[in-house]
Parts: sequence; C-alpha cells; structure tokens
Amino acid sequence: MGVLRTRALVSAAGLGSLVAAGLAIGTVAVLSHHATFAMQMRRAKNLNRLFEAEFHNQKNVLEIFDRRVQVPDCPLFMVYQAGSLELDARLKNTEGNGRKKYVSLKAMEHVKRS
Repeated sequence: MGVLRTRALVSAAGLGSLVAAGLAIGTVAVLSHHATFAMQMRRAKNLNRLFEAEFHNQKNVLEIFDRRVQVPDCPLFMVYQAGSLELDARLKNTEGNGRKKYVSLKAMEHVKRS
C-alpha cells in the first residue's frame, strides 16, 4: 500500500513539474512577443517623429512625394503616401504636363474619403 502511494506521489510530482515547465515556456513566449511589439512601437514612434520634422521643413505639401522617398515602416508616412497619391491624381492637368495649383473643395473631400 505504501509503494502505490509513493508511486502516485512521484507521478503527480512529475506531472506538476511538466505543467510548471509548460507555463514557464508559455510565459517566455508571451514576454518575447511583448518585447518585440514594444520595439516595433518605439521604432514607429521614432520614424513618425523624424517624418513630422521633415514634413514641417517642406515648402509645399507634395515635396516629399515628388522626391519619391520611401519609408514603409513609418505609419505617418504611409498615410501621407496614400493621400499624396490621391491628391496628385486630382491635381494633374488634363494635358498631362504638370499640376494645377489649387484643388476644389469637392475634390479635396474625395481625397479625404479615399
């Protein structure tokens, strides 16, 4: 009777340590994911800050777009790029030789919706 009880305790202890090891591995995986996410957010914040500084130094709104700069990891740049593509399409002359200087309010509403 004592031998069976001892084997049951050893078996339960083995199962307990297996569960504890599984929880430890899961915890490390979750913490690793959070650390990666924090690094991505820090990088995006720094890129947004740099883009905003560059944007405010430009003479016109589409100057960065005209230089064909690409910053795919910057969230603000991605929004700027999408808006610039739409605005550029609305400002093109019918002759195709440049841009109009102004855009109508109606065309600007279409840009904002896209």
